[in-house]
Amino acid sequence: MYGSGGAGGSWSSATLATGGTGAANGGTNAVGPTTPLVNRGGGGAGGGNGGVAINAYGTMGAAGVIILRYLLQGGVSISLSSAPTYRSTTALTATTTVAGRVTFYANNKRIPGCVNLFTVSLIATCNWRPAVHGSITISTLLVPTDSNYSNATQILGPVAGATRTSKR
Repeated sequence: MYGSGGAGGSWSSATLATGGTGAANGGTNAVGPTTPLVNRGGGGAGGGNGGVAINAYGTMGAAGVIILRYLLQGGVSISLSSAPTYRSTTALTATTTVAGRVTFYANNKRIPGCVNLFTVSLIATCNWRPAVHGSITISTLLVPTDSNYSNATQILGPVAGATRTSKR
């Protein structure tokens, strides 16, 4: 006779998942002075409790089954249509490896109108007018729509923000 599965446990990179107590015959997964050496009642360990082990996530499983989900790495790259010029429009393009939403940043601040843009054919484009002179760090954050992929960031910069050559 076998017990039911454990109550689920935790997963770490050093150990396998550990479960709770078995249901049949009052057995437990622990071996102690009052527990026989052979575990008659303990079932298999439940799945991990969603804890992270490197890039693997454990989820609740059947008795003795651990379900692992590996995250795939999303990717994004940035390109500029021209050198950024103060208060002149520059097109920013993010090319991604997976569909998702892209947010563009200048000096770690979200660029207005360039937040949570959906990719179309794995490309997101934003028209940006730099509001500062000098060095500008441009970055992107990709949040994939497919939960099997992890978020990705790309930093471009610093790039030199040029002053306008013409009068208004």
